[in-house]
Amino acid sequence: ADSKPFPEVPEVLKKLKEEGYKIFVSSGQQESVIKKDLERAGLLQYIDFFAGIRPDQPDYKKGEPHFRAAAKHFGIPFETFAKETVFIGDTPTDVQVSNNSNIISIVRKSANADETLLDKGAKFVVEDFSNLSEIISALYERLCLTLSILVKYFFLSLKFCGVTSRSSSSSKKSK
Repeated sequence: ADSKPFPEVPEVLKKLKEEGYKIFVSSGQQESVIKKDLERAGLLQYIDFFAGIRPDQPDYKKGEPHFRAAAKHFGIPFETFAKETVFIGDTPTDVQVSNNSNIISIVRKSANADETLLDKGAKFVVEDFSNLSEIISALYERLCLTLSILVKYFFLSLKFCGVTSRSSSSSKKSK
């Protein structure tokens, strides 16, 4: 499998990390392969936690098992994680993974037409991830959330802001 990230990903991850996001990677590859791929791409420095397949644990895979592991790692209940997560991928399968866990999906166009991705349940389709920070801020200006992104086969979960409730009062990220 081609493990190169989309061209905009390194800069986007750098920006998100600078804004205080926590980043989680979920992959269909073995964890040792994920680490090597992240190192090779220069992305490991932005990653707080990663999960991959484990030959001795066949049910530990991308989707809910990895989401639950990320929620545990970040110290939040799975139900909260799912409610406060946005999944960003690039295939109809990515949309299905997010839908199965009741997670909103934003999908990067690649070989798939907008209509196909939207028909599968994607909430938003984007040309690339370059403006991801701005898109998330616009969508969730008043919420503290955990954001999940799939980059090629990487799944990234990002958390920002110190507010733990979804009150109607405005909560801003602090730089």
